[in-house]
Amino acid sequence: MTNMNKTTKICLNMIVKNEIKTLPRLFKSLKTIIDNYIIVDTGSTDGTQDYIERFMKTNNIPGVVYERPWVNFGVNRQQALEFAIGNADYAMIIDADEELVITNSNYYNDLTEDCYSVLRKYNSAEYYLPFLINIKNENALGWKWNAPVHNYLTAKTSIKKFSIEKTDSYVISHPHEGAKSQGKSQHEKYKKDAELLLKEVQKNPNDTRSVFYLAQSYKDAKMNHEAIKYYFDRTLMKGWSEEIFYSYLQLGILHLGEKIDLAERYFLMAAQTNPERTPEASYFLVHYFRLNKEYKKAIFWGMAGLNYCSETPELKNFLFSTPSIYKWKLKDELSLALYYDQKKDHALKLMKEIALTVPSWEQSRIQKNITYC
Repeated sequence: MTNMNKTTKICLNMIVKNEIKTLPRLFKSLKTIIDNYIIVDTGSTDGTQDYIERFMKTNNIPGVVYERPWVNFGVNRQQALEFAIGNADYAMIIDADEELVITNSNYYNDLTEDCYSVLRKYNSAEYYLPFLINIKNENALGWKWNAPVHNYLTAKTSIKKFSIEKTDSYVISHPHEGAKSQGKSQHEKYKKDAELLLKEVQKNPNDTRSVFYLAQSYKDAKMNHEAIKYYFDRTLMKGWSEEIFYSYLQLGILHLGEKIDLAERYFLMAAQTNPERTPEASYFLVHYFRLNKEYKKAIFWGMAGLNYCSETPELKNFLFSTPSIYKWKLKDELSLALYYDQKKDHALKLMKEIALTVPSWEQSRIQKNITYC
């Protein structure tokens, strides 16, 4: 369990169902920083409940597994949160198919902020989400879970958020290993999410978050026609500009190859919504035009995004960002377009810039490309 210098009490707070395959990895990753656990099981039949109690007892971590019928993510997470109130200073929010990477365990000894967000790495995307929420004094801040799926936390009072540096901790998501994904195709999994969110949107058409994640669910279910409709609807609404940026970005991606003029327009609108994320909007066009041997167009869009790639930007407020585009992918694509457009000196300069920053499996290709220049 935790060390003797720790003054902050942390409660692992989750909902689970049939997660016996994923929990060993998760529990091993966080057992040194939690003080107790409050978990709601919504109907496991694989021995998840027994495993939780056995693991925690072995590691001298007290807690309770409550069994409650499944309603939806928002309702059941709220049940878990309410059970945790009074048992700790902070509730730790994490999913069974995730893994906590801790490089500085002392960070958790003395917490004081209302909410700590942590970087989550989801495939190539990175984004920050609430990880530790202050539930002192009978949840005086009034934390509450909202929405049936893609749910989110709100507080009754104004709160101070703090982001944990990724040099201290970050979370790795393993999105297709949880019980929710087992025995279902990607289409089936996300179509079910879309059905829940569609009901929410029909009930509250001005709920910007539900409209956005309805579009996301349709996109992940490969139902592109429906995704386009709701991404477009989201761009017409107010609210968080990052959802608007990402909606324009996905509209551009979904129109690539069929309506390139429209795709260009959407990527441009994405860049105008958040100029700092221009590299992401540019990258897909550079890649598309390079593959189609329209090198001058690829260069045009690549140069537009290059101004923001001098170093990795601060991504804490970016939604679903792809840091590799800023670090090397845009420069890689642009260097290839420049090479084929006979601008080899400029291509060579970019190749040398990224030679040491690309992943190990890309280094031999980059070195070979350098020799061609």
